[in-house]
Amino acid sequence: MVLPDDLPDGPTGRSYPGVVLRLLVVLAVVGLHVYALLDCIRTSPAQVRGLPFAAWMLLVLFLPAVGPMLWLWSGRPEAFDPVGRRR
Repeated sequence: MVLPDDLPDGPTGRSYPGVVLRLLVVLAVVGLHVYALLDCIRTSPAQVRGLPFAAWMLLVLFLPAVGPMLWLWSGRPEAFDPVGRRR
């Protein structure tokens, strides 16, 4: 990968801020992916919203950034407080 000449280079020829930012983005995507996958697996198929359970599993598995976000916003069951009312 070629970087502009005005960026400070580390011993490997890459700028440290660029490497750290890239690493943080990758860790965030992997963490989101693992969380959403485990949440989807632990959810009962009867409680899943929007799409069938198998479709959500495929979305979460094969769309690393978009699938987990869609699951968390659209597919997971609605949250209930301890007395059973919707939040």
